[in-house]
Amino acid sequence: MPADLRQIIDRDAASEAAAIDPQTIEINERTRREWVEGGGELLSLPAEEQSAMLGMLASVGEEVSRAKPQLSAAYQVVTAAAQRAR
Repeated sequence: MPADLRQIIDRDAASEAAAIDPQTIEINERTRREWVEGGGELLSLPAEEQSAMLGMLASVGEEVSRAKPQLSAAYQVVTAAAQRAR
């Protein structure tokens, strides 16, 4: 995709993400509250374990998509977009 079109898509995607962010936060908060009210429990890993887990999971997408060229290409596109959005 040409750079100018990528910029348009990135800009519009960021704008839409910001627009739906308050709604997403409200949905997440409501869901967590309802989970706990229904007897569920929210667990958090200690920071060190959380970091280790995220490190292990970081390579899963690439490993899983490696065997399928189309999936791998799509994964690379999504990964590149995520890097630009950071």
